[in-house]
Amino acid sequence: MNRESRRSFDDGPIAGLRIQEYWHSDVPPRGSEQEITFYTAEADSFDGFHDFAALALLFNWEDAITESARSTFTVDVTTSIDTEAFAKLWVDCAAKVKADHLTIPELEASFALSDEWNCRFYVAHGKNKFYAVCWSTSA
Repeated sequence: MNRESRRSFDDGPIAGLRIQEYWHSDVPPRGSEQEITFYTAEADSFDGFHDFAALALLFNWEDAITESARSTFTVDVTTSIDTEAFAKLWVDCAAKVKADHLTIPELEASFALSDEWNCRFYVAHGKNKFYAVCWSTSA
């Protein structure tokens, strides 16, 4: 992380995304080298679900990416996953950081952008909201 402070839902929307980050020092046990980021957005803030997924992924990589890069980046490959898999990752990650306020309503569809041993990035949508969660470790 090259930023001095974590992004928080309390900061309000950033490019339409509400972002809550937890860095290595926030995720017990210390030294686990885990990072967790939650994203939410109002569905009407984006042209569609894939636009949300692309922007969340770009922000996960580097939030200083230029506006022109944001407008041309797309997510072409998504793997459909069961909404229960998304909910499980979301709930498990929220439990790790003791964030009881991170609840999600019933979801309509969910997808994996990454499902590797060291990085899981899942996106989902409900009726009026979009959600994403990224769990990663460098251990």
